[in-house]
Amino acid sequence: NADGEFEYVNPKYASMIGYKPKDLIGKKHKQFVQDKYHDVLAKAKATRIDGGVSTYEVEITHSSGKRIPVIITGVPIFSDNHFSGSIAVITDISEQKKIQRELYRVNREKDKFFSIIAHDLRSPLSGFIGLTELLSTNIQQMEESKIQEVSASLRITAEALYTLLDNLL
Repeated sequence: NADGEFEYVNPKYASMIGYKPKDLIGKKHKQFVQDKYHDVLAKAKATRIDGGVSTYEVEITHSSGKRIPVIITGVPIFSDNHFSGSIAVITDISEQKKIQRELYRVNREKDKFFSIIAHDLRSPLSGFIGLTELLSTNIQQMEESKIQEVSASLRITAEALYTLLDNLL
């Protein structure tokens, strides 16, 4: 109703928060929402009083004390052009939140893994680039034994890079 009290409660919602529908009738929905979201509730109610639909995310409290993340979409009800309450659809998003946390964790691990790969590749590549630069700029002045030495180093570095890539894949 306009005061935020339950006049009807869907059995599925009541079960989601650990109550029977009859136990919720007459109670204010605000008492089941975490205190930190009360400003969100006030803004959503103001939107509905103005005739708008509101959708917002909050945490509700189960009878056991467990917090349940939900998305609430509220639609206003008017009687004689006066706001008389709302009908709300409440969706438990616990599973989505769990998946989001897991995706965040996996992304952090992926970033760490790529950072390690980049570090491991940088060192041999730097050496490889340095050796190719030495050859390309000084090959005319180099003795054949020095060219063979640099070529052997290039081969060793290339093989190390290949092994590193092969182990990564």
